Amino acid sequence: MGSDRLNANVGASSPLELRPLQQQIHDNLLGKILRGELGPGEKISPPDIAESLGVSVTPVRDAVNLLAAEGLVQVRPRRGTVVAPMSGEDVAELYEIRLMIEPAAAELVARRATDAEIARIRWLAEQLESSPATGRDTVADLDVYLAELSVDADFHAELVHAAGNRRLTTLYAGLRPHVSVARINFPRMHRSRPDRRGEHLRVVEGIEARDGARARAAMTEHLQHALGDALRRVAESRGSTETEATPRAEP
Repeated sequence: MGSDRLNANVGASSPLELRPLQQQIHDNLLGKILRGELGPGEKISPPDIAESLGVSVTPVRDAVNLLAAEGLVQVRPRRGTVVAPMSGEDVAELYEIRLMIEPAAAELVARRATDAEIARIRWLAEQLESSPATGRDTVADLDVYLAELSVDADFHAELVHAAGNRRLTTLYAGLRPHVSVARINFPRMHRSRPDRRGEHLRVVEGIEARDGARARAAMTEHLQHALGDALRRVAESRGSTETEATPRAEP
């Protein structure tokens, strides 16, 4: 999925546009998943969606099939279609894949990127560093959180794109919705701690110095820290859920 289609406002209420109807419906449903309006395990009914949008059921089914191909929904025979659950193992796998791709991409960017591409990557990094949500440990405003999430995703996508490998860019784009959905399912796991400030800029500084090894090391460190935070947050989420689900003993 292209990075230009996944942004903080995806799925917001707006008239259907000139894009293919299937794609509009896909993006509408993706937006509902990202905003938490469709939660993990929640059933998706193409006829109901078609009725609510005033369209035929065929493009809705096509859109749902596209989401299924992306792994964001599960089509279960005789049980219907549901939003795919996201486990801690899923989160760990996503970061393992990113650790295989992004440090190598950062090294390539240091060698290949144009000055304009590097300037764009730095601008995105600076936006992240100046975000009002940076350093918070809760998600008080979903729109602010989604906007920050989109800028962060843009930073990483632009960096991979600047590596100058079209197939790599296409491959990486397929990860973006999964990473975004993970952040919604475990919203606290991506709140940046004060001690992690500057990580994006350190990657950019390595690139600006045209030092591939430095850029690779900075990206590796950033993603390893993010993975550690993610796994800790997932564990905390599980513990909280288990605590809530466990009946208290009578005194």
